[in-house]
Amino acid sequence: MDSFEKTENGAQTENTSSEAETKRKYKKPKKKRKKAIYHIDELKNTGAKRRVEDYARDLTRRLAIYAYAVISIVAFTFMLITMCSLGYEGFIKGNSIGVAETKEQIEAVRSSLNEEIKELSGSDSGQVEKLKFRLKVVSEDNYTPEEEIRQNMVKYSSAILMGCTVYVDGQPRVTLRTRRDANKVIERIKSQYEEEGMVCVSEILNKIELVSEETTYANASSVDGAVRVLNDVTDSSRGYTVEEGDTLWGIARRNETTVKTLIDLNPEFAENIVIRVGDVVQVPAPKPVVDVKTVIKDAVIEESVPTTMVEVEDASLYIGQTRITDYGSDGWRKITADITRINGIEDESQRVLKKEEMLSYPVPGKIHIGTTPVPKGVGSGALSWPLSGARISSHFGPRWGSVHTGVDLAIGMGTPVKACDEGKVIFAGWNSGGYGNLIKVDHGNGYQTWYAHLSKIYVKNGEAVSKGEVIGAVGSTGNSTGPHLHLEVRINGVPKNPLRYLP
Repeated sequence: MDSFEKTENGAQTENTSSEAETKRKYKKPKKKRKKAIYHIDELKNTGAKRRVEDYARDLTRRLAIYAYAVISIVAFTFMLITMCSLGYEGFIKGNSIGVAETKEQIEAVRSSLNEEIKELSGSDSGQVEKLKFRLKVVSEDNYTPEEEIRQNMVKYSSAILMGCTVYVDGQPRVTLRTRRDANKVIERIKSQYEEEGMVCVSEILNKIELVSEETTYANASSVDGAVRVLNDVTDSSRGYTVEEGDTLWGIARRNETTVKTLIDLNPEFAENIVIRVGDVVQVPAPKPVVDVKTVIKDAVIEESVPTTMVEVEDASLYIGQTRITDYGSDGWRKITADITRINGIEDESQRVLKKEEMLSYPVPGKIHIGTTPVPKGVGSGALSWPLSGARISSHFGPRWGSVHTGVDLAIGMGTPVKACDEGKVIFAGWNSGGYGNLIKVDHGNGYQTWYAHLSKIYVKNGEAVSKGEVIGAVGSTGNSTGPHLHLEVRINGVPKNPLRYLP
């Protein structure tokens, strides 16, 4: 009874377990949703049509971008293939020495260089070592010239050889690899100023010595490099004769220098910058290391013949006044002469004239000379300096963002100030516009001179003054940074540069 119950109970237990397991494993399948298939016309009222159209437009745009990118890559690749090519860049100790189309081209340069080094030094030591290469995309225009590759290789040679040093006036200037190269340099220096097709005789004016000296192949100069060294210039100067209308600024500009440089070359300007027609001003004239004299035989030259001025007395002008009424014109002539050039510049003092043919004659000009005595109170127009020994501390023209209408003459406090010309005092007193104590003199011929920053005034308004008469004393009144005289020259009321009217 007990056994039956256990068996029955056991069977019942097994059936229960099996049913539970079956329930866990079995899942009821979900119902499949039917896909909605609509005709495009049926989407009008659903809003889906707009989304489909947007998606189509976006897809089209993306495809266009991808197509453009592909076309651009293809076009760039084609351009790269047609315009560029692969070359080889050579390296020595990690340093680039140039790019060539093939390795063999660079290696050929190295072999040629090493053969020359061996021939000159008598040894294999110090030759250029082997190269390393890498591919490089390059256009044909960017291949390195063979001579440049060679010069870049030279830097890596340590070969010792017996070179030749060029001494100029006892000073070593440049060392070449051979005496033959040194002689080539001397010949090129001598002949560089000769005229093609002309009979020329050239000589070097310096003492030249060629001395055999030990050097390295890398440190020795090439022929072209040595010519550049010997043609290099050193600081020098030459005399320039001042002509009518010249100013210091104009002279500096024509000679490609500065006013400061002219003052340095002409120490007398430090005290008083005064230039007159006929004065000789030292201007920069760079001088080569080697001076060459070249004589050109039977040179044919066309040149101008300066005109002359005929003086005509004129009673309508005061004594000391002049007026040019006719500037005339220069003539022209053709000459045959032996001319001498020093460093390419003719020395006219050594010209040997052989033949002259006038092409046109100069036409004289006319200058009227005043004959009427200057009346009392009327200036001659020829101004004189109001001070002696003054230094120009500020020039006429732009200054500190404005225009300086005169020149400042720096000198000690109380130094007497003289009238620049005969005239009449039209103002003498204090000026609140920055001039301080000021004197204005009208010279009766359109000229006025103003004297500012005075410490003392010795004349009064309306008084007649003579040229050179003391009218005041140097001071530092008004807008002044120290004792000096501010001098102005006004013509018909317009300020002019006083230095153009002072002697």
